[in-house]
Amino acid sequence: MRLAAVLVGVVAAGCANSTDATGFVFQYGLSTRGCDTTCATPGDTITTASRGDTVWLRHEVLLVNAISDSADATMRPACTTNVVIEAGVNAVRTFPTPTTCPDDSTEIVRMPIGGIVVRYTQWAVDSGLAPGTYAVVGRVMARPRIEPSLQFTITP
Repeated sequence: MRLAAVLVGVVAAGCANSTDATGFVFQYGLSTRGCDTTCATPGDTITTASRGDTVWLRHEVLLVNAISDSADATMRPACTTNVVIEAGVNAVRTFPTPTTCPDDSTEIVRMPIGGIVVRYTQWAVDSGLAPGTYAVVGRVMARPRIEPSLQFTITP
């Protein structure tokens, strides 16, 4: 399975309450999956698709460690940009498109240590993208900001 993962350690300043969590480590993995026969559920891991194919992206966020027994992850909701497709340093697609909620919308997810949140995003590879290799960037995490990416090839 091809999985791009980013580990980040973040130390948050405790304000007035010394019992607040002061540190946590999240891991965010991103993988691309094909479709089953009906495309109703994700299939096997893939690294290439043709224009017109549907690709599922699996976002997996794990709380690896925290000072207390849980930590809050601030995540973008499914109705706003969760994925950016980049050619070089330029964004060529975002999805979902168009966004259906404000860019600053977020949701707080309290996670226990070892807790996992999984979200799937569906991508219909459009014919406007030229064949080639692109970076697929996950943007589910808002705080801490973690953006894993993987290389994905589009064929004619």
